[in-house]
This record gives sequence, structure tokens and C-alpha cells, in this order.
Amino acid sequence: MYSDAKKFITSTCLIASDIDKTLLNVGSKSEEGDFVLNVAPELLKIALAGTNIAVVTGNSFGEISSRFFRFLFNYLVRKSKIEVLSKFHFFCNSGGVYFHINDEDLKLLKNEGPGQQFFDLENPNSIKSKFIFKSYLDRTEINTSDIEKIKEVLEIVWNDYLSNLENNIMQYKAEYYIDKEPEKDSESVQYPINIALDGSDHVDIRYLYFEDRPKSTVQITLKPVLSWKYAVEPGKKINADIRKNLIDRIHERFDLLGLTSYTASAGGNSSIDVTKSKINKAYAIRFLVDHLGIEGNERKGEKFGSNVIYMGDEVLSGGGNDFPLTKIDGVLVLAVNKIPKHVPFKSRVIIPNPKSGPEATSLVLSLFNKNVKSELKRWERLNPQNDFPQKNAIKLFKEKWFSEKINGKIKNTFTENKLSTEELQILYTFITLIHRNDESAKKWTNILVNELDEIMEALDDNELERFSGIGSSYPKESIPD
Repeated sequence: MYSDAKKFITSTCLIASDIDKTLLNVGSKSEEGDFVLNVAPELLKIALAGTNIAVVTGNSFGEISSRFFRFLFNYLVRKSKIEVLSKFHFFCNSGGVYFHINDEDLKLLKNEGPGQQFFDLENPNSIKSKFIFKSYLDRTEINTSDIEKIKEVLEIVWNDYLSNLENNIMQYKAEYYIDKEPEKDSESVQYPINIALDGSDHVDIRYLYFEDRPKSTVQITLKPVLSWKYAVEPGKKINADIRKNLIDRIHERFDLLGLTSYTASAGGNSSIDVTKSKINKAYAIRFLVDHLGIEGNERKGEKFGSNVIYMGDEVLSGGGNDFPLTKIDGVLVLAVNKIPKHVPFKSRVIIPNPKSGPEATSLVLSLFNKNVKSELKRWERLNPQNDFPQKNAIKLFKEKWFSEKINGKIKNTFTENKLSTEELQILYTFITLIHRNDESAKKWTNILVNELDEIMEALDDNELERFSGIGSSYPKESIPD
């Protein structure tokens, strides 16, 4: 039946994404307008087709409520498509909080006004806490007895950082945008020095409040700390980020206090986030893939996460809060970074087009939707009775994308005579190995690719030896179809 074919093609897939600088032009005066014009229509098409969507952000529960969720909610209400909200899954606080509004919730809330359905009456900018998955929170929340200890460590480190900043302010002003605005074509932003020096508490315990259980937190944040994102030459500061030294000192103090189950990591422009050691964006996606039952068919050699595409702007060599996603073997990570040369060279990490941020994301989503529309039309014409699709929308997207890129590379290789005789021999060896149907050949191909990924990751710390990511050689004026 066509309905069964459609369900397999779309509902076994997950499109996942970061929010800031991936779906939203954070800091732009037209943030919501840009989202509604370019990204929201593509997300709606994906949801209407039946595909799962996840957003994973370091934003707090309040921030995601008042910005992305509010923008999406307003758009769906205007389009009279609020029912597709159940296809969206929301993770905030670096993946530590998961909330979701399912079909049953939507049915129960049908008679209430749109605003009353989802937003807290006492705090209209916050989603009702009843939509938070409590069982997930039980795994991720920080032990109550450890909160004050963590806060004290962060306060000590902050005071040392602030003292260093004040004592060396002239040097920092030369290297970072502190008392002047970035150049118009700069990728950097200006450091909020006034906030840093205002004497307020710079440790944010991001509490969640509930009607049926005590308040809790999954993330304690220290900010604003100078980072490479404020640098005059950001490329030179990525691997010399001030936050790395502070994080090392935080971990040293954690070890002395027995807080070994917690980790500090860089997040956003200026944050250091403390969570349980296992909590990051990859943890969130692993949970959701398992929760949705779309792990991939191990019997057919599919890796865990092979039904997932993830998009983020901080897929950086050796770091960035989107980097953990590159550790899930089956997930295809699409880097929409503004500085593509710092995207790691890994087989499952791709720079999808010459654009960056939401503009690049919109192009990817549009291409995905075109593929889905074409495939669904094909199966509708077939009106299958005994036949059934063998590839879902993610696999078809990968197949089309990689086929086009391979054909283009081969064409350029032989028309421009780019390869030496020895390189042609190497290429022939790899192609021969890939073409063999026996299991041992497939096994050795996977081993070789995995070894290459590990070698490239080892080179990431060396600025001179690093290879930029796959797709970094796009001509600036080209946009893939």
C-alpha cells in the first residue's frame, strides 16, 4: 500500500539541527523574519511528509521557549498546521533537557486557546514544564548536593579569569574586539566587557521549575568568557581558546572535590557549561534515535544513526559543541560553519554547499524536500501491492548527493589530468575493493576509512598539518543543485 511505503520513506528518518547560526540568524534584528522566510517553510514540508525533526541547543529552557519554539509556534498557527508540532523534538541545555508535544497532547489541548496550550500562564515566554520528559531528566540532572560545590569552583575560576583580564587588558584589546566593533566583513562579535566587569554573579544555575517535583538543573553556566569568537583573527584562536585553560582548571578542582562525574565544556560565544560527563548533543541524539526506533538495520550492515542527518555551525576540529555528533558512526554531519577551513576532515562530515549558517541549512532542507517529493510521487504512481521501498528518504538523499559529487570529482580528475600514474593506481585499488561483493572486502574498506578518520583527527591539533573538511573547495559563486 502507498501509505505504508510513504511511512517507511519518511517516518524512519530524523533531520536534526543546532539552532543559533544554523536555523536562526542569532543577533539579527530580523531573526524571526529570516526564519519564517527561509527555514520555517522547509521544516513544515518535512514535518507534513512525516519525517522526524530534532533541534539540539545549548540555549536554556527559557531561551528556546521564547525564541525558536515561539517563532515556530507562531508560524504553524498562521499556517493552521499546529498538528505537525508532534514531529518536532526539542533538546536544550546542551542536550540535558528534552521536551516534546505528542499527538495525544495536541488532542487533549484542542479546545484550549493556542497560547494556553503550550505556554505557562505565569511566565508567557516559557513552555509548560509538563512537556518535559521527566524520565530523561532523571538521567541528566545535577545532584542537588553538588550544585553549590560546582558554583563555588566556577566562582573561584571566574575571579582568577577576571583578575587576569584586568591586568592584561591592553594585550587583550589588541587581540580581541573588546572596546571596538568588529569590521563589517569579520566573522567575530564584540565582547561584552561591561557585563564582565559589572560585579554581578556570573554563574548561572539554570533551574527548571515544576508543579509536581522540586526544582532541578542539568547545567550550570559561567559567562561571559573571552573566546575565539571575539578574536580579531579568530582562525588563530580556535585552538588557543582561553576557555580551554579555564576548563582544565575547573576539572582539576572537580577532581580534588570528588566531582568526577561532571565535565565543563565550551558553549556558545562566551559560555563554559558544566553538566554530567555524558551529557552533550550526541547523547541527546543517541537517546532520540533509540526512542524513535530508527537505529538502522544492523543485519544489513547499517551503522547506528544511519537514518540521521545533523546540521550545525560549530563542527570544529578538536571542539565546538556540534563536534560530538561526529562520534556517532552512522550520522552524516553537515557543517554550515562560517569558517569552513576548520571543519574536520572526516568521512561522515561534509560541508554541503558554499553558503553558511541558516542560508546553507535552507538549501540542504530544500534539496531534501525535493528528493522526498519526487520519491513519494514515484511510489504513488506505482501504487504498490507486493513491492516495498528498500531505501528511506535519508538514504536516498545521501545516494543522490554523493553520486553527484563523485561524478563531478571523476569528471574534473580526468579532464584536468590531476592525478599521477601512482595516484591512479591507488584510486583503482580502492574502487576495485569497493566493487567486490564479498563481506571481507566491505570489512576492509570500512577499516581503512575508520583508520583514515582517526589519523585526520590526530592531525587536528596541528595547525600546519590539518586538512580542511570535505566540501571546503567549493567555488564561492557555486551552489549545488
